[in-house]
Amino acid sequence: DMLRDPQMVYASAEEKGVIFIQSKANETAQKLNSLMASGIQAGDVLQGTVQSSRDGGAYVTIGPGVDGLLTKSNGYTELHSMIGEEVQVKVLSCDMETGNVRLSTYLDA
Repeated sequence: DMLRDPQMVYASAEEKGVIFIQSKANETAQKLNSLMASGIQAGDVLQGTVQSSRDGGAYVTIGPGVDGLLTKSNGYTELHSMIGEEVQVKVLSCDMETGNVRLSTYLDA
């Protein structure tokens, strides 16, 4: 039974009783595909758009389907009110197992 699979993160009912099921493994695969297709790698300096802000940091879109996390220690405090604006960032790391990207506004980092 798919709903008992431990890899499933959620299932939500939509209109007309259709259920969409998404697994964490599928989300990770999509992030990895986007990251690999973009050619983005550690050390790159890119223009990105601040998408959202949370207590732990801000998410910046740096390519099609590729978002990176900008933490407080890497310049987040400068961006908390810049949602929707462009910012120059440096890619600190790209985790090829999870598709996670770490960013910094400190370009000489």
